[in-house]
Amino acid sequence: MAGGAEVRAKKLNQIEKLYELFGTHKQIILANFTNVGSSQIQQIRKTLRAYNGTLVIAKNTLIKRIIKLRTEGIDEE
Repeated sequence: MAGGAEVRAKKLNQIEKLYELFGTHKQIILANFTNVGSSQIQQIRKTLRAYNGTLVIAKNTLIKRIIKLRTEGIDEE
């Protein structure tokens, strides 16, 4: 079982990766994968790869944190 420090390091790594992806892609799609089989996810990943897309599956709280970090400093009009 992974220790607390390993889990934190993994999460920080994922946050950095997502932060970078949110900055480099023009479009981001958020979806709920409840009751989606692994074969369907594999097919989606394969299709996205053909169009130079990326599929990242992450916890909601991490996604919310990245969105908050990315939108800080953006002036509302």
